[in-house]
Amino acid sequence: MIFLLIFFAVAVAALAFFWTVVRGRSRAVADWEELPSLTEPVDLAAFRNLTDPEEDAWLRHELPRQDYLAVRRERLAATEDYLARTSRNAAILVGLGQAAMASGDPSLANAGRQLVGTAVWTRIYTAQALARVRAARLFPAATAGLPQAADQYQRLLDRVDRVGRLRSPVLASRLAASL
Repeated sequence: MIFLLIFFAVAVAALAFFWTVVRGRSRAVADWEELPSLTEPVDLAAFRNLTDPEEDAWLRHELPRQDYLAVRRERLAATEDYLARTSRNAAILVGLGQAAMASGDPSLANAGRQLVGTAVWTRIYTAQALARVRAARLFPAATAGLPQAADQYQRLLDRVDRVGRLRSPVLASRLAASL
């Protein structure tokens, strides 16, 4: 009986954890104009460079071991920052997608559903990626590759662009600049 109670408590805690990871601080974004003030920009080119396995291999080959490990720690810290930004932005974009889903326009509502799905998957992916990056920071000499989270974030940005263009073409360009 005690085992069943402990198992149930652990299961509820795990569900609460995953719900928090997926939903985060999402909320319905009533005024789309406020979105740029809620999100943090992510430099996709820099993000891709930080997680590029070929770049890491080149640094490993070209730099002395101690220098390489120092550079890798800095790159991992920057990658962790980009992943955290990506995760926070995705949580906010869940709210944007939910607001679009409430639209009377069927194409906007469909684009909103797709945005919500992509944002939720981005949150899941970034949670996994953050765990891998934090492990790599503990063992920077390990050669395990880093996740290509920038590609997932690009898919999310494409969904945001579609929702923005359906809502307002001027808004789409402002949204893209803030993400």
